[in-house]
Amino acid sequence: MPPRIDHYTDVSREQAVELMVDLHRAVGGLLSTFTKSNYRIEVAALAMSVLTSGGLWALIAASQPTAAAWVGAIFSTIIAFLKFYQLTFGPKNRIKEAYALYQSIGKAIAGLRGGGKFNSMLFWDQYKGFEFDLTKLENPAAP
Repeated sequence: MPPRIDHYTDVSREQAVELMVDLHRAVGGLLSTFTKSNYRIEVAALAMSVLTSGGLWALIAASQPTAAAWVGAIFSTIIAFLKFYQLTFGPKNRIKEAYALYQSIGKAIAGLRGGGKFNSMLFWDQYKGFEFDLTKLENPAAP
């Protein structure tokens, strides 16, 4: 996580690029974390789906019908909750938000490196906006 800067200071273009690159790396790290978490949830849901379908389940249901019905209902409910979590509060939506922020910061870095007129105050406005978005990604429950 890049250091939080609480005040506006006059920075050079090179310093601005360094600050943005640090922010870009922080978002990239979050994106990686969210992607790994999403992958684990998808693998768990897939494994449960495989266990509750097909010939294996038919064989278990034939020998222990009541127990198989209960286990199937429990697995089915867990799968439904995993998918619901993944699509609402889980990492899938946060991946989209992190990727959009990652791209925006990358474009800002390209703009800074591309030359043209550099305005320190405009940089800080943009940087603070990105920093706020990063804070929301790190802690979505924060106001």
